[in-house]
Amino acid sequence: MTTYLNDPQSEGQGLPIVATSSVALLIDFDNVTMGMRSDLSNELKVLLDSDVVPGKITVRRAYADWRRYPQYVVPLSEACVELIFAPAYGSSKKNATDLRMAIDGLELVFLRPEISTFVLLTGDSDFSSLVIKLKEYGKHVIGVGLQESTSDTLVQNCDEYYSYNSLTGLRKMSEEDVDPKDPWDLVAQAVSKMIDRNDVMRSDRLKQVMIELDPSFDEGDLGFNKFSKFVVEAANRNSIGIQKMENGQYEVMRGDKPNVKKSVVKLNDSSKPNSPDLQTGYALMVDCLRDQNDKGQESLIDSDVKRKMLRIDRSFDETEFGFKKFSKFLLQAEQDGVIKMEVAETGGYKVFTGHHLSDIGSMGLPTEKDAIVKYLTNSYQGIGKKTAEEVVVAFGEKVFEVFETSPQLVKEASPRRSEKLLDGWKADITRRRKVEINGKDSD
Repeated sequence: MTTYLNDPQSEGQGLPIVATSSVALLIDFDNVTMGMRSDLSNELKVLLDSDVVPGKITVRRAYADWRRYPQYVVPLSEACVELIFAPAYGSSKKNATDLRMAIDGLELVFLRPEISTFVLLTGDSDFSSLVIKLKEYGKHVIGVGLQESTSDTLVQNCDEYYSYNSLTGLRKMSEEDVDPKDPWDLVAQAVSKMIDRNDVMRSDRLKQVMIELDPSFDEGDLGFNKFSKFVVEAANRNSIGIQKMENGQYEVMRGDKPNVKKSVVKLNDSSKPNSPDLQTGYALMVDCLRDQNDKGQESLIDSDVKRKMLRIDRSFDETEFGFKKFSKFLLQAEQDGVIKMEVAETGGYKVFTGHHLSDIGSMGLPTEKDAIVKYLTNSYQGIGKKTAEEVVVAFGEKVFEVFETSPQLVKEASPRRSEKLLDGWKADITRRRKVEINGKDSD
């Protein structure tokens, strides 16, 4: 039996329209370019023929400023992908593409009601709102993105999420596969390649070409928390030339061969941030969890934790502490005993405050900085005013929480006196908990 739909917006209202299951593929090309190679036609064919796409694709659109990607126009056209031109102007160059794709996605809900599934090829968290809205209209949303640049929030919001790398046979090469190139030679080689193929000479495109030449490249391994800082250092070494444009981006060009090689510290994969500033991130997270506890909710989903943290402090960014993803920040916090996590039924994690934090605030400990300095100096054996001031400067009013949750940070803030500080804390908190228990028992 054939089912018919009536489109109230069409002039021929009442005419039969066959309701078939169809799919819309929307590609955020800026976001996924770094994972694509010259055999883009084959990669897309593999993706479109995979089990990920649950029906016939009736809409295929890719969004970008195509002046930046002339080498991809033919492969995409051969794959029957409609190229939507979103010109990049001023500081909103990225948002122009994102907004156009989001608007088209919602427009298709009403103009093409037969489309039941949307496949979004992106890893950008900005599209989470679009995903939620599509699901409200009863659409099934499938996300596909690069493993190394996909937002955890987007993954959780999609009905399904797949790795573009795995589906197309791509993978990030390990050190066993290839020896990583010297980054300063690599960046110079990338600029030359961009010039040879008449590419757009901007720093955002530069990184994509560098990863194309060496998939193991990551500026974070060199100690840079932003690619723009790596670009400036490359210019200082004369590996490339740069010129700042009005929109804040850097125009890149060939540089002179570097005369002096500066040493660069390469971080091991097993390394973790060793800055006392990490405690500020922990404190913000604990405040959010405690606020939720006060409202009767014992845990939060990991994506909600970050959302609440940003409401309180919009400057929070886990990459400033050396973490590429918020999930890694959470795992480190769990390892340090600040929080507990459990796998949620919907995927992701439930986040709880560490069991030992809940009672510290009720122990009668000083909360003002000057009072904390006096307390440590007078109450902890072997601790002088100078040491007390050191830890108060490092951790502020959260000193006692740091003692309890992150002893390794105390060792970094005061290497010579950390053992005495922690021994003093252990004796102090044990005594106070005994007093509290005895007091409750006597009641």
